[in-house]
Amino acid sequence: MKAWNIFFKTVLIVILLVVLVLGAFLVVMTVTDYKPPEKTVLKIEGSGDTLLPDTLSVLTWNLGYCSLGKEADFFLDGGHESRGKSKAVVENHVKNISGFIDSIKPDFAFIQEIDRNATRSFHVDEYRYLQNKMKNYVSTFAINYKTLWVPVPIYKPMGSVLGGLAIFTNYEPYYSVRYSFPGNYSWPVKLFQLDRCFIETKYKLKNNDLVVINLHLSAFDKGGFLRKKQLEYLKKHILKEYERGIMYWSEAIGTISFPVWI
Repeated sequence: MKAWNIFFKTVLIVILLVVLVLGAFLVVMTVTDYKPPEKTVLKIEGSGDTLLPDTLSVLTWNLGYCSLGKEADFFLDGGHESRGKSKAVVENHVKNISGFIDSIKPDFAFIQEIDRNATRSFHVDEYRYLQNKMKNYVSTFAINYKTLWVPVPIYKPMGSVLGGLAIFTNYEPYYSVRYSFPGNYSWPVKLFQLDRCFIETKYKLKNNDLVVINLHLSAFDKGGFLRKKQLEYLKKHILKEYERGIMYWSEAIGTISFPVWI
């Protein structure tokens, strides 16, 4: 009987410790949760021509944080991992990506899932790397994923993440702003999810403005409810500019880049 009492007490202590550790983790994650405002003015880095030509070339690319090449086994696609295979592999992907972009020299490069400082990509600053390789481009960056620790997959968790969206262009905008999309997962799941947003940049034309948008919509919400909210917000935003007679060029992740002349 005494042995059973000791066993049950030990089990209870272990359970209590697990609950305390989990509770403390959630408290820290909640306190440090990234809560961007709806509108954030972004830094425009570099300088370029302010006069846009009549024809523009556009590249859109979800980089998969330069870690999801053919060697990857991504857990949300049925695999078991979330990190790049190694720092050398990540750096090689960044090198090849920057080389490809430079080889086709698009007027605009819309980039999604580019990391600045993340466990999953071995803390390689991919945005800065592309900047250094694409010195003739003007660039702007917006955070859409900032979290202290993502604990899944359990075997080798994604870890800390600081990543986002970027636009590289030959032309210098006079305006660059991050807009937060509405809708989110419920607590505590939202602590570990992306804070979806889009980058809007504006360029002067002879008689008007050209507005360019780079966005990354929710990809794994069942039923697409978050994506619907995001698209409704985007539509409302564009229609507001439409009333002012603005010319738009929008990009949606998972589709070909397309001009929307309004």
